[in-house]
Amino acid sequence: MRRVIAPCSTVLTGAPLAGPGVRSGPRLRPGAATGAAHLRTRVWGMSLLLLLIAGPVVGQDGLGAPPDHASNRDNGPGWDCEIGYRERDGLCRPIGLPENAFPTGRRTGSGWQCGYGYREVDRTSCRAVPIPEHAFLGSSGFDWICERGYRATRDACVAIEVPAFGYLSDDGLGPGWRCARGYVAQGDGCDPIVIPEHAYASNREFGPAWLCDRGFIASDDACAPIILPARAFLDDASSLTGWRCERGFAAVDGACAAIDVPDHAHLDRSGNRWRCDPGFRLTGNGICALSH
Repeated sequence: MRRVIAPCSTVLTGAPLAGPGVRSGPRLRPGAATGAAHLRTRVWGMSLLLLLIAGPVVGQDGLGAPPDHASNRDNGPGWDCEIGYRERDGLCRPIGLPENAFPTGRRTGSGWQCGYGYREVDRTSCRAVPIPEHAFLGSSGFDWICERGYRATRDACVAIEVPAFGYLSDDGLGPGWRCARGYVAQGDGCDPIVIPEHAYASNREFGPAWLCDRGFIASDDACAPIILPARAFLDDASSLTGWRCERGFAAVDGACAAIDVPDHAHLDRSGNRWRCDPGFRLTGNGICALSH
C-alpha cells in the first residue's frame, strides 16, 4: 500500500485525515496543545521572513538589489540613492538641479545648494550675487565687501573722505579714518591737540587727549611735578597721587607710615596692608583671634 505524507498543517493540529488508504496522524497527548501552538507560530514567522526576503524592494531600506543610480550601504543592509537622486516609489529619481547649483546629498530640504557667487531665489533657482563698483565677492560667496578706501551703503561702495592730518583705518564702524598723533577728531576734521608742558599726545579715541610725562601728574590743564614722600616710589597705576609706599608702609595723610602688624597676622600681597593668619579672624578691637 502506498504511504501518503500529511500536510504540515494537518500534522501540527493532530486532526485525522479523511479518505481511504491514509493513516491518521498521532493523537496529541493531554497537555501537548501548547507546544503545538508554539511550533505553528515559529513556522508562520519563518514563512513570513522568507516572503519578505524574496519580495520586491519598496524603499531605501529594502534588502534586494539596488535600482539604477543607487548603491548598497557599507555599514548595513539596504541601499542609498546616489548624490543628485532621491528615493521615490522604490526608485532613485533626479532631484531637479537648477543651473549654477550642486547637489548636497542631504535627504532633507531641496537637496541642492547654489554655487560660489550665487544666491538661492524662491528655492527654485540660483542668481549671481550683484557686485557693485569698488567691491569684491566675500569669502562666503554670498555677499560682497568694499575695497579699502570705500565704505558700504545699501547697494554701493562710496569713497571715504579722509580729512587733513588723518589716515584710513580698518575699523568696520565709524567714519573709516582716524586722526594722526597730535590731532583729535572734531566733526569731519582733525584739530591739533593743545599739549601742556611735560605732557604728550595720547592719541586715544576716548579719555584725555594728552597724558603727563613720568614724574608729573595732571592738575587742571597742566602737569605738576610729583612730590615723593619718604619710603615711596613712582607708580603710574596710582592715578590720584602718582606714587606708592614701599612694602611694610601705608599711605597716611600724604606720607608713608610703617604698618604695625599684630600677632597672628601678616602683610598681604600688596605689602601695604595686613591680614590675619589662617585659623584666625579679625575682631572688633583690631586683633586676630582664634576662629571657632
